[in-house]
Amino acid sequence: AVANPTPERATGDALTTRAAGFGVVRIHKLARSTSFECWPRNVDVSDPSARPYPGWPKTVHQLENDGREPVAWLPEISVKGRSNCVLQVLREETGELVYAIRMDGTRFRPKVYVQGSYTLHVDERVITGVQAGAQGRALSVEF
Repeated sequence: AVANPTPERATGDALTTRAAGFGVVRIHKLARSTSFECWPRNVDVSDPSARPYPGWPKTVHQLENDGREPVAWLPEISVKGRSNCVLQVLREETGELVYAIRMDGTRFRPKVYVQGSYTLHVDERVITGVQAGAQGRALSVEF
């Protein structure tokens, strides 16, 4: 049996040496991004002179928060009579929901991760047979 080595003793009590700080998550709805902050322990984040740890905050835009690499794009969606619709992208071969997103305005070009045919739901409107990689005019959806 191997004896457990004695841990080095840190100065201070367990409360101040066992945790390096705390995190703050800020959601920026209009910018469609999220910022992650890492603050030293006992810092007042409302103090204008307070600073997070070096290298923080980290900000991620909604469209960068997927982690998958697109292999193709679908034709651009152009909506008339409504804005900020919810777009659902479904892979027709499997019925899988690839993703859903609220459009920012009236135009959006969906990316996809597998070549093939897709069904798009733009709010309650449904468009079937949309091919990945298809070039040409935008798909128009009217309300």
